[in-house]
Amino acid sequence: MAGTIAHLHFPWQGREGDPQTDWRELAQLAIGRQVPRPYKYTLAGDDRLAEAPFYINMGVFAGPPDLLSRFHAGDLKIRPAVAAQLGNWWAPQVSLALTCAELDLPVRALPMRYNFPNDPRADARYTQELPQIVFLHYLRRKHFARERIFAEPKNFEDFLHLPLSGSNLLFQQFVMKVTGGRYPFPDEQ
Repeated sequence: MAGTIAHLHFPWQGREGDPQTDWRELAQLAIGRQVPRPYKYTLAGDDRLAEAPFYINMGVFAGPPDLLSRFHAGDLKIRPAVAAQLGNWWAPQVSLALTCAELDLPVRALPMRYNFPNDPRADARYTQELPQIVFLHYLRRKHFARERIFAEPKNFEDFLHLPLSGSNLLFQQFVMKVTGGRYPFPDEQ
């Protein structure tokens, strides 16, 4: 099973946001035992300890069909207990980590390029990954709103002329390449 480790720790209402405590307590509640936590969150400070299990952002989750089937069946059993604690928004991402641990599935953390966020912290911290981005995880809305870029010609033009940098610039360049900078988009010839 493969995916990119999550950027930051999940929120748990009424808790202090301590990864060590949260994972210990949630694992005990959901699967009745502790889980190894060998990973660091990808956007947490370098000085942080390894504090997470195979906790990935859900942009890319891959594995062979037989393991994905085992995962799916196991996750259906574990997710309700996680949802009871965290709610439905975070339950799939968190239960993924606990299911992989419970079933002792082989896991591999993928490089940031497989789920690169459009976040200046990632741009600065993972500069070597920028030219190799496979999947851009649109998270930040500071410069543009993705759902508006393609809705109207003016929004599209405005987006193409924004002064951007890092992963946002790469996304803008990709849109320019794919569309030829024209709206509506050209028919394929």
